[in-house]
Amino acid sequence: DYIIPCYKSDPNINKCIRNTFEHLKPYLVHGLDDIDVPSIDPLKIDNLVMENGKGVYRVKANFYNISATGGSNYTVQTIRADVTNYVIQLGVTFPKIEIKGKYDVSGNVLLFNLRTKGDFWAVFRKTLGWPEPLSALDFLMVAT
Repeated sequence: DYIIPCYKSDPNINKCIRNTFEHLKPYLVHGLDDIDVPSIDPLKIDNLVMENGKGVYRVKANFYNISATGGSNYTVQTIRADVTNYVIQLGVTFPKIEIKGKYDVSGNVLLFNLRTKGDFWAVFRKTLGWPEPLSALDFLMVAT
């Protein structure tokens, strides 16, 4: 019901996949329990750790109890399907992403110890995400 089938032989497969992603929006808000896809609006993330452990700047940031809203209000800008290798590359925009949660940061910057924790809130407007191949992997590049 929530997936529009697209066929490898379709000469307009990119358009078909774009239509499928647009059709999915209302379903992604609530999640798809039967295939274990959680809600993306709000998207809940229990824990996210970022760490830089080299040189004179050593910092570890732990973000937790994260809630992000606005993820279902995406627009597919570009799409490129490689049906031979089963790869879909999407370029998407989000008019507004709002993220709230808690943080705990510790580390050393030059000769100074760093330790702080608290609540955070961030708003990103006109956010664009696209795939960027680096090494053998594709990464999501983001610009606001």
